Amino acid sequence: MEKFLDELILSERKKRKEKVLDEQIDLERDLPEQYLQTVIMSDKATSIKIPAFMKDLPEKLVEQKYEFEPKPQIIKSTQKGNVDFTFSLLDVSVEPGQLGEICQGCKRAWRRILPEIIFYEEGEEDINGIRVHWMEYSNNAAGGKLYNFLFYAATEQTLVGSMNCPYNKHEVWVKIAKLCMRTLKGRGYDGKTAADHGNRERDDGTQIYGAASRIDEKL
Repeated sequence: MEKFLDELILSERKKRKEKVLDEQIDLERDLPEQYLQTVIMSDKATSIKIPAFMKDLPEKLVEQKYEFEPKPQIIKSTQKGNVDFTFSLLDVSVEPGQLGEICQGCKRAWRRILPEIIFYEEGEEDINGIRVHWMEYSNNAAGGKLYNFLFYAATEQTLVGSMNCPYNKHEVWVKIAKLCMRTLKGRGYDGKTAADHGNRERDDGTQIYGAASRIDEKL
């Protein structure tokens, strides 16, 4: 089922007969609900949607793949175990304006301990009223070169989310990771619940899930 995600999005683009930039794709709009699952964090207020086929990584593999403490609080993985999504809530709150500074500090530290690390794109955006800073990088691992997508979100308890995959699969998986990130909902840094954009209408008046209902079931 993993390979269907990109096919579903491409199929929907063709049906609309229009070119849509990756940044304009809405995961909830472009994929039917049965292809998604909602991951709820320990605070019961912060949530994010990821592909439905991803399952909890078995404890034995958690110990093998994540040697250092603290381990991510939530680890969802593909059936083969070669693509992971991880999420953790920190015990501290980071002001929205400090997210970039935090990421720069991480980059300096990682360069010291991982000389082979390569950093790529980096950006910042507002998602449902929550400020998020993200970055992409690659590093070497026992099973080969990994590509990573990492983000910090200025939720009431700072959320750290990541995706890692084999380097040769990163073009598709980074796209998926960004789509998932943009489904983030929760309380902002100030403790107020961010506005729920889930039922917003598009400019053409179509409900957010309208387009998803027209995707071919055979895919």
